[in-house]
Parts: sequence; C-alpha cells; structure tokens
Amino acid sequence: MANLSQLKREKMLAFLETLKEQHTDDDSLIALGEIEKELKSKKYGLVWEEHEEAVDVQMKTQIPVFTEVKEKEICADENGAYNFLLEGDNLHSLYLLEKTYKGKIDIIYLDPPYNTGSKDFVYDDSYIVKEDGYRHSKWLSFIHKRLNIAKKLLSNLGVIFISIDDNEMANLKILCDEIFGEDNFIANIIIKSNPRGSQSTKQIANLHEYVLVYAKDITQAAIIGHKLSDNMVSEYNQSDSKGKYRLLGLRQRIHLR
Repeated sequence: MANLSQLKREKMLAFLETLKEQHTDDDSLIALGEIEKELKSKKYGLVWEEHEEAVDVQMKTQIPVFTEVKEKEICADENGAYNFLLEGDNLHSLYLLEKTYKGKIDIIYLDPPYNTGSKDFVYDDSYIVKEDGYRHSKWLSFIHKRLNIAKKLLSNLGVIFISIDDNEMANLKILCDEIFGEDNFIANIIIKSNPRGSQSTKQIANLHEYVLVYAKDITQAAIIGHKLSDNMVSEYNQSDSKGKYRLLGLRQRIHLR
C-alpha cells in the first residue's frame, strides 16, 4: 500500500529544490532550509508547540554553579559515604548534575507537576490553568527537557520512576517511549492514592495515580533479575530463562444472574 503522506512530502521536497535554484539569495535559502527541516522531521510520536522557559534564556549567557552552605552540613562520618541536598531550579540542577554524574546514577524518581489546571504547574512564574490553550504543550516542553537529561544521568543499570495522574498519563507514556524506547518500558504501577475518591464533577471517582518505570537498558537494568528474599524462595518455586516465578490459579469470575 502506498504511503500517501510520504509521497506528498517527496513531492514538496522536490519542489523546494526547484525553488532553491530560482532563489539563491541567503535569506531565501535560509527560509527554504527551515521548511525542508520541518518536512524531514519525525513523522510519528507526540507533536506539540515548543515553548521556551525563562531558565533557557538565562542559560544562554549565565552558567549555574554549586555553592556549598557549610552551616547546613550534617556529617556523621567524615570518611564515610554521604548524601547531599541540591536546592535550586530543577533544570539548572539537572544540567549541573550532568557535568559530574553523567552515566553514574542507578535510580531516579521524578514527581513532576501533574498539570491539573488547578494551580499545580508554574511555567515562567505563571500558573497554568485549564483555560490555557497551550497547557499540554507547555507541560510537554517542560518535561521533555528534563527527561532527556535524566536519561543521560542514568547508568546502564539505571531505572527511572515517574509519578503522574490521568491529566498527562497518556502524553507521558508516549513521550517516555520516544526518549527511553518502548523496549525499555518496565511497568506502569497503579497506586491507590485516594480510597474515598477525588472530589470532582466526573461521573466516576478517581482513586489512583501512576508510576511509570523505564530502564536505561532493559537487558542490564538492576530491577531485573533481583535476588528473592528468603520468604519468597519457597513461593516462587518455578523458573525459566527469565528467572523465578510462581503459579497462580485463575481469578474468580463474577456470575451474572
């Protein structure tokens, strides 16, 4: 079957070559080059209006640096391992961590704004409300940059966990498939976060949120092939090439009368 979209693109690209021969001045060639770039851009996946954050503008001329706050230091053992708290703009922080911890982090947990439209997501010092026509585009621009750096920070054993709810779940799943690769998807963990149900106008109350789990490399991920505890060994008494597992009976079915 013919790919009609591809045929249309090839026809337009051929016409652009004709225009380049007719318009050889720099301004025309630059404009035609931009059109060609858009025509050749990805043809599957999420497409959104890309937005620039104030932090992006700042970083064109300013370089963030770490500043140690000695009076807040907690040190139990000067010769032992230690943790540190990094406070600041999260994009600044991620760029700084990339300089020193690229490919060295085994586990990342992200709890991004859920973009509910109820003043939970601040973009360029302004709350994003439901009436904002670019609400999802702004959120995707925001999270796309951060996930790209997070992937660079992960080691080959690394795994990332990302909390989200229904407002951006579908978009985040597609975006993560694009950034980390569909083959590196581990699980979508459903968490019962509100047993009483959310207070909303929806006909069905929301009881849950999600945690998406992706590996840097599914074949090496530390979460795969983990050692079973002593209490689990007797229960997970079957094994195959993928590891230990247990057998469970079929769930009870509800019989309609």
